Amino acid sequence: MYTWRKYTRTAFSLELRDESRMERRTYTRREVVKGGAAALLGASLALPLASRRAGTPWYLTRGVSVGIYPSGNGPLYGDFAELDAYINLAGGVVPKLVSVFSAWMPEGSTSYLHPNTDDLILFYNRYPGSLLVWTWEPRYGVTLQQINSGAHDAYIDEVARRIGAVGKRALIRFAHEMNGNWSWPWLNQPPADYIAAWKRIVGRFRSLGVTNAEWVWSPNTVTVGGSAKDFSPWYPGDAYVDWTALDGYNWGTVHTGWRTFREVFQNSIGLITALSPHGIIITETGCHSRGPYNESKGYWYSQMAAELKQNYPRLQGVINMHMIHQRNGEDAEWRVDMPITSLDDWQNFVADPQFKAPLGAVRTASADNTPPKVTAVAPQDGATGVNPSTNVSATFSEA
Repeated sequence: MYTWRKYTRTAFSLELRDESRMERRTYTRREVVKGGAAALLGASLALPLASRRAGTPWYLTRGVSVGIYPSGNGPLYGDFAELDAYINLAGGVVPKLVSVFSAWMPEGSTSYLHPNTDDLILFYNRYPGSLLVWTWEPRYGVTLQQINSGAHDAYIDEVARRIGAVGKRALIRFAHEMNGNWSWPWLNQPPADYIAAWKRIVGRFRSLGVTNAEWVWSPNTVTVGGSAKDFSPWYPGDAYVDWTALDGYNWGTVHTGWRTFREVFQNSIGLITALSPHGIIITETGCHSRGPYNESKGYWYSQMAAELKQNYPRLQGVINMHMIHQRNGEDAEWRVDMPITSLDDWQNFVADPQFKAPLGAVRTASADNTPPKVTAVAPQDGATGVNPSTNVSATFSEA
């Protein structure tokens, strides 16, 4: 339970209660006006009460799944060299979540890109404790409006069959960072078009009985000085989402200055907690190797570990982008071994038993989860997987 109260002439208090105690958090009038009461409420609900009923506090036993984008999309296509190289850097710790990206079509082509069932089964057999998080980008000639018209139904159905044939949990992140203002074709589109496309795709998977696909709705964080908009208007609804997610970075000297993990994520975790009952995954993050005042990347990892242990009870996973991304002529060095002095801190982070937890089950929404009735399109002849040599480049947030 929660109650807003006027605390002083210039401050308000938010009283949070559980079965055993009440705790008060105080906000200034300026914070309420700037952040919005709903956002501040969500942020407070995202943090635990200081104590719970008798027993071990939740934050001492809770597990978080740590994942990686291994510098390339090889795991989607049966090429595991980059993933194995990362595992070696991480002291042999296999990530619980492995992130990959692909477009619906290659650039300059009219042929679809399909996941290869055999390659996906190979991934799950090789890393039995890991889950694939597949970012599926409608780009290079594909638009939300075309999806809504039914022009791509045959392709959607073929992908659904292939994912279903794998028989393992697969997290699908369709059209991420929809609230951004950079150059991807699905960004900043009318919310009604985005939501209709999302529901159409999810509905077709469900109508084909593909129950192992878990749908990850992943906006960009909304931060002071950032360009991403409030993501709430693009939310497809509890019945069509299995996981909510956020993308956000500490760009350091490359862009926006040095920001702690809390500064990057706390406000948006509050917003998304108030918006949806589902579990949360940070599907993209990274810390640049340098700050304007020589801040420590290793310390940033330590701060992140403390935040994950003590706050945000709905947050169940975090994926680090182990790569270099160029912006404004400077490399954003998100790799865990850049600088090499930060590698020990990363190894300590992933070796912590609390960060070796498998991803938990989907939090079931109370809303109707019945798929709409659709007519499935027959399997496509000649559909094949993609050779790693024609791997599609990943794309990332620029905010």
